[in-house]
Amino acid sequence: MSSTRGRALVLTGTILSLIVFGLAVFIHNTLYRNDLERAALLRHEIRALLDEPAAREPVRSGEDVDFESALLQMPKALVIDALPMFEESERTAFTRFRWGRDEPSTDTTEGRLAPALDTRTTLEAGSLSLSWQVDPATKRLAASLPEGDRLVHRVARALDGAPPAFVAVLPLETTRWRDGDLPLHQASVTYQVWTTRVRDAGPGVDPLTVDSAGGDLVTVRLPDHFTLRLVSGDTERAVIRVEVGPEGQPVAESLLELSPGDELSLGSRPLGLTLDALAVVPGERLTNRQRLVFKSDGSLVLDQATGRPKTDDSQVLLAVNVLIATLSDPSGSTRTLECDLP
Repeated sequence: MSSTRGRALVLTGTILSLIVFGLAVFIHNTLYRNDLERAALLRHEIRALLDEPAAREPVRSGEDVDFESALLQMPKALVIDALPMFEESERTAFTRFRWGRDEPSTDTTEGRLAPALDTRTTLEAGSLSLSWQVDPATKRLAASLPEGDRLVHRVARALDGAPPAFVAVLPLETTRWRDGDLPLHQASVTYQVWTTRVRDAGPGVDPLTVDSAGGDLVTVRLPDHFTLRLVSGDTERAVIRVEVGPEGQPVAESLLELSPGDELSLGSRPLGLTLDALAVVPGERLTNRQRLVFKSDGSLVLDQATGRPKTDDSQVLLAVNVLIATLSDPSGSTRTLECDLP
């Protein structure tokens, strides 16, 4: 009787174990299948978002926006075509490198008209030297021009803010120019080098300008190239000496006789100054005078070597009449010249 009950309990325990195991397998399979279905659905949604063109709608003012929910949304992909960002020569080089297993060319810039580079100025000996460099793209263009076309440099100059004017036309190979026609007075000069493509129009006809590119503006402040000295005169007329060149070492000089209101000039070259007024005023001048040397008894002291009376230099204050000339430039700045009248 007892053995029968034992066998029944063993069978019941085994059946319960099988039922529990079966339930565990069923639950596991159900959860795993649900995970697979959710993963497939998520993959489908992601693929749809990546394939859909980006379309952003602006947020309208006055509407409530759930920014937290918006941040959880998958961003939409925007496909960008990069080809328009490159020039045709660059795209050709990329294609050759990709399909021909060829090194891309490092010279991807076609010949084109480009402005001059690195324009510089050097002021020396009363003249100014202008130098620059030719852009490599301009050199390539020059080598491929059709017959009748050529490239030149044109130098433009503007004086004291006046409209610029072309002062030189040079071949493309020339990269230096000397300006020997500078004003004698203080001035601000601005230069610009234009690289220009011209086309010959026939004998006796100026070439036609096809295209041009201007380089950087370079401004130079020029000093005076002359020195003025008041020689003589009165309240009506004055004589002024003009020395052209370095002070103390003039290369030319001239005497100008002027009245108030006259402009100073050397021939056709103005000095940028006008004589405004002349005045004679009394003054005092400290000067050196030689005096004889006397002994205490009133006799002269003689030089033992020459036997002549000794002298010494002493400073004395003399009353003189001073001629003052007042000059002005176009900006309104003034300067004065003085000399003692006899």
